[in-house]
Amino acid sequence: MDHPVKICRDCSKYKPYYTKEYCTFAKMPAGLCVFHKKTVGALSFCDDWSDERVPPCSKKRIAKMKLEKIRRDLAELKQIFEEEENDGR
Repeated sequence: MDHPVKICRDCSKYKPYYTKEYCTFAKMPAGLCVFHKKTVGALSFCDDWSDERVPPCSKKRIAKMKLEKIRRDLAELKQIFEEEENDGR
């Protein structure tokens, strides 16, 4: 699929900058071009534009894998704390 307007904010190599606000983060009108390793405007463009995005289904699968690792790490911490508590009696 050919992308009609190849601007940086739609490129897979663009990582937007955010600022911390009171209870949220706000997206800035600039970001990092990972390919060129420099700050670019969101509406900039170049010849190295790419739309190689990770499919949403892959993002869900990755999130599930990360959550499973977190669950295992928490279970391990729980066991350590319980053993320390039992040893202290």
